Amino acid sequence: MFRKYFLPLLIVLTFIFLVLDTFIYPGAVAKYLLIDSRFYFGLSLALVLFFVPSKKERDPKKYNLYDFIMSANVVLLIPLWTAYLIFVGIEAGHFTNYVLAAYHIHLDGLISIPLFSLSLFLTEKVKNSLPKVFLLKPKNLFYFVLVILTAYFSVRNLASSANTALNADLYVFLHPTSSYEEKMYYQWGDFYRYMVFVKNNTLENAKIVIPPEQEPWVARTGDIQLVRAFLYPRQLIQYNGISIPDLQSLGPGTYIMVSWGDRECAAADCHGWPKQTIVARKIIYKDKNSSDVIETKENFIYKKDDYKYVYGLIKL
Repeated sequence: MFRKYFLPLLIVLTFIFLVLDTFIYPGAVAKYLLIDSRFYFGLSLALVLFFVPSKKERDPKKYNLYDFIMSANVVLLIPLWTAYLIFVGIEAGHFTNYVLAAYHIHLDGLISIPLFSLSLFLTEKVKNSLPKVFLLKPKNLFYFVLVILTAYFSVRNLASSANTALNADLYVFLHPTSSYEEKMYYQWGDFYRYMVFVKNNTLENAKIVIPPEQEPWVARTGDIQLVRAFLYPRQLIQYNGISIPDLQSLGPGTYIMVSWGDRECAAADCHGWPKQTIVARKIIYKDKNSSDVIETKENFIYKKDDYKYVYGLIKL
């Protein structure tokens, strides 16, 4: 019953969840179903590894839904990777987020689909080399959980790294005459322009408070190691919570980033940081389409519901 119905259904649902993350936005399934689609990715692989007999142990006369799903996966493996590489090539031939704008497809979500297909194929191959089927005995529970977590974090990191690397390399190959600025913007988008904006409007010994390492800032402006790579030798300050606990302790001349976040989400949930009222000596707002200053205000009170501009700098 488990291998005939439950596991095939889980595999199909995982493919569906990955597709939803691709066409809505990465993380959509986690938001609405509370469990990340990549968790189902890891769970499916762990169940195949621990609960399904190897091919040599299975009765060839008892061909069931699981066998059909795995056979179909082998057929789809190459087309799925081909489709992904085609869309990567299309993106590299145009501009950042072209595929999203033209086809409503998120490339960082799309890569998870062929990765899941490949992982299923390889897991089946690994099982065929094992002497006998694994069973989820108490002593194997640790390994079962380890497989799920390894698959979850691997696909999360590999999908992002592979997608970025492929796009960047193809763009450089297809645009040999592009400037350094154009290549950096293609790879990092508005985040790169914001880093240039911050560099241009602060001294090298400046102290800068960056957003917390939370969604939706964690992937870009909230990643202190990434921001440091662009803004060194400036001193970066980061707090764990969503608010800056003691503004007075920062001292005059300290800068605070104004960032709307780096991932798609509802404005009321995550856009607009810092989320508190700040009496500022000066606030500098960045132009939406460049790294230039669009507006500067002296002796200004910044409020947490200030959504006039996406990026900027507050100077205490």
